[in-house]
Amino acid sequence: MSEKKNIVRAAGVLGFATILSRIMGMVRDMVQSRLFGAGFATDAFIAAFQIPNMLRRFFAEGALTSAFVPTFSEWYSQKGEVEARHLANICFTLLIMVMAAVTLLGVVFSPLLVNLMFPGFKAEPSKLELTILLNRLMFPYIFLVSLVALCMGILNTVRHFFTPAISTVFLNISMILCAVFLHSRFQVPIVSLAVGVLLGGILQLLLQIPVLYRMGFPLRLRFDFHHPAVRRIALLMGPSIFGVGVYYLNITVGAILASYLPRGVYPFFTTLSDSSSFPRGYLPFRWPRRCFPP
Repeated sequence: MSEKKNIVRAAGVLGFATILSRIMGMVRDMVQSRLFGAGFATDAFIAAFQIPNMLRRFFAEGALTSAFVPTFSEWYSQKGEVEARHLANICFTLLIMVMAAVTLLGVVFSPLLVNLMFPGFKAEPSKLELTILLNRLMFPYIFLVSLVALCMGILNTVRHFFTPAISTVFLNISMILCAVFLHSRFQVPIVSLAVGVLLGGILQLLLQIPVLYRMGFPLRLRFDFHHPAVRRIALLMGPSIFGVGVYYLNITVGAILASYLPRGVYPFFTTLSDSSSFPRGYLPFRWPRRCFPP
C-alpha cells in the first residue's frame, strides 16, 4: 500500500473514532443530566474530576506524548525493533513508578488540592467532603491513562491507529453503563460516575496490551534508567510541562472563581471557560424539573 493510501486510511480511522467518541460523549452528557441534573452532587463530581483530568493532559497527553513519541519513533527507525522494545519497556517501568507516586500523593493530599482549587466549596462542608471523596476515587485514573498514552504512542509509531483511536470511546461507554445500572446501588448516586471513570481507564489499558503483544511489543519491567533515550525524553518534557502549565494556570484560576458560584452553575462555567474539558454538551439538553432546587 502506498504512503498516500496509508495516510488516507489513518485519517479515516481517526476521523471515524473521533466522531464516535463525540457521539458517545453526547449520550454520556444526556444520561448524566437526566439522572443527576444540575446541583450539589454534579458540582462535586465535575470539580473532583477536573483535577485528574488536568493531570491527564499535563502528564499523559501533553508532556509525555510530545517527548516520548518523536524519541521512540527515531529509535525505532534507526536502531530497530529490538532496541525500540527495550526503550518501550524502560519507559513503561519508569512511568509506573512515577505515576504510582503521583497517584498516591494525590489520594493522600486530596483535601489540600480540593481546598486550593475550589475554595468556595468551604461554604458547604458536605459539598467539599463529597468532592474530596470523589477526587480520591478517581485519582488513580491518571495512573491508568498515562500508561494508555504510552501504549498509544507505541502503536501509532508502528502505524496501528485503530485501537488507540477507538479506546477513548470506552471511557464514555463505561460512564454511561455505570451511571445507568449502578446509580441506585450507592448511597450517593453520583459515585457511580466515579466508578465509571475508573473502569473506563482500566478498559482503555486492557484494550491496548494484547494489541501491543501482537505487534511485537510485549510490555515488561526493565530498570535500565541510564538509557540515553530516557535522558533525552526527560529533557524534552521540560519545555512541554512549562507550556502546558501556563495554559492550566488559567484553567485553575477559572476553577477557583467558579467554586464561588451558586449551586448548579459550576458545570456551565467550566464548560464555557474550557470548551475542551469535561463536561461537554450541557446547554442543549432538557433538565428534569425535579433536579432544580426550589
